Amino acid sequence: TLEAWLKDKGQKVVFGEDNRPVRIVCTDFRCEDEDAPVLACVDCGGYERDYCFTTEGTVRKGVHSSESDLFLLTDEPETPPSLIEQLMAHLAGLSHEEKMKEWEEICALCTDELEECNGKRDGSNAPTWDEKNGGVYVPILNITIQAKNLLDEDGDPYHDWKKAKQLAEAAGGRLFTKDEAHILLFQKDAINALLKDHDGDLLDGIFWSSSEYNEAIAWTVHFSSGSVGGSSKSYSVVARAVVRRHQGF
Repeated sequence: TLEAWLKDKGQKVVFGEDNRPVRIVCTDFRCEDEDAPVLACVDCGGYERDYCFTTEGTVRKGVHSSESDLFLLTDEPETPPSLIEQLMAHLAGLSHEEKMKEWEEICALCTDELEECNGKRDGSNAPTWDEKNGGVYVPILNITIQAKNLLDEDGDPYHDWKKAKQLAEAAGGRLFTKDEAHILLFQKDAINALLKDHDGDLLDGIFWSSSEYNEAIAWTVHFSSGSVGGSSKSYSVVARAVVRRHQGF
């Protein structure tokens, strides 16, 4: 708590919203306000000014606004290491022969996963043309991504997120999710080849997903760069509807 930091004269206490450095002088100072026993010197840019605060960090009553309270300067949480960083740390302690063996196993595993996703092993996961729904069927997701971008009544392909969702529903489908987008990115080349053969709009550029980050931001898929990021829901972005295939179709 702030009170504990003050009693220990902690150096991570700051002053005001601009986080000015604070030097705690004492925590039992007797001033006119007995409820403000903390005497602190605040860095005012070239000189220090004395203030009295409560043990909760509130500035002495009637002297300044709440913007002049004390705050704890909390440490930013450490960013967890990425998978690559964890892997490199693991390999660092191995001999050259052990490293080579590990790399071979990792590369084989990654190749198997990519081939499974792309349907290269037995063809069962390879995208195919879905004539009934007018798009490309993606077996691994059991969805068909429609051939054309969603257009509004004026023929405009760019929409805010809410409008894009409405257009997708009006087309008998929905927007693909952020998780589905990762698979679509892996299979983009195969999907685009089928779209090109059937005069469809290629998956290229930025598309809306149905997944929300928060009330103001939704996830977008960057098919050109192969990444997924967040965009304001008010932005105008291209969208594509997908239709889920039923068992036995």
